[in-house]
Amino acid sequence: MDDYIRHVFICTSTTCSEGDPFGLRLQMHQLLRKKLGADFEKKVKVTKTLCLGQCGLGPNMVVYPEGVWYKGVKPRDIPEIVEQHLLGGKPVERLILHKQGAPKCESPHGA
Repeated sequence: MDDYIRHVFICTSTTCSEGDPFGLRLQMHQLLRKKLGADFEKKVKVTKTLCLGQCGLGPNMVVYPEGVWYKGVKPRDIPEIVEQHLLGGKPVERLILHKQGAPKCESPHGA
């Protein structure tokens, strides 16, 4: 995982999740840049991905190295995730789908 303190994967599939997953990623980037400076990606890497296999529960994201899965993330949740988890190391309990690895697939697509 190089020298990152956290690596976030955000599902950007628009077929199953409500809201704007691309907007969540942009919002997270902007807040991390504000908190950590222009070279924030040396500490926290944010990667867009496609289906995480939890369709209907999204937008979803996974944070490593902890392996914490978040479900139903809204724009209002991003500051809390950034401050509490990405910078503070404490997961946001109310948004957790699963800890320590991938949850059972609940995708209607079989992904």
